[in-house]
Amino acid sequence: MGELTNELADELAVYNIQANCLYPGWIDTPLSRKMVENRELSDRIVSAIPAGRWGRPQDFKEVAVLLSSSAGGYITGSRIWADGGTHSMSSSEYRGYIALGWYNWANFANFAALMNGASAFSSSEVKPSLTASTGK
Repeated sequence: MGELTNELADELAVYNIQANCLYPGWIDTPLSRKMVENRELSDRIVSAIPAGRWGRPQDFKEVAVLLSSSAGGYITGSRIWADGGTHSMSSSEYRGYIALGWYNWANFANFAALMNGASAFSSSEVKPSLTASTGK
C-alpha cells in the first residue's frame, strides 16, 4: 500500500490531489466486537499493543478529517499509523509480537472460526511460536 501511495502522490500532486495512507491498528468496531468481547483473545491483543488498549474509531477519524481538509493540503505521500504504537516497536519487540501468532495461519483459522460464530478461542488449540510464525 505504501508504494502505491507514493506513486499516486507523485503523479497527482501537480493536480493538487493528495494521496496518503492511513494504517489503523486493532480498532474496537462492530466488525471486531466478537474479539473484543472474548476476554482471552482480547487480553492477548491488548498485551501486544504498546498503548495497552484497543483503538477507538475516533483515534483515526480525526486524522482522516485532517487529511481531507485544507489543513492537509500539503501532506501527500504519507503513511500515518493509528495503531497505539505497534508499528514503532523495536525489532525484538516486533519478533515477540509475531511470536504471539498474529501472522500465524493457525491463529488466523481461530480468528476466522471466532468471527463465524465459534463460541470461544482456546489458546490450547494453537501454540504459536516464533518458528511457526515466521515460517523458518
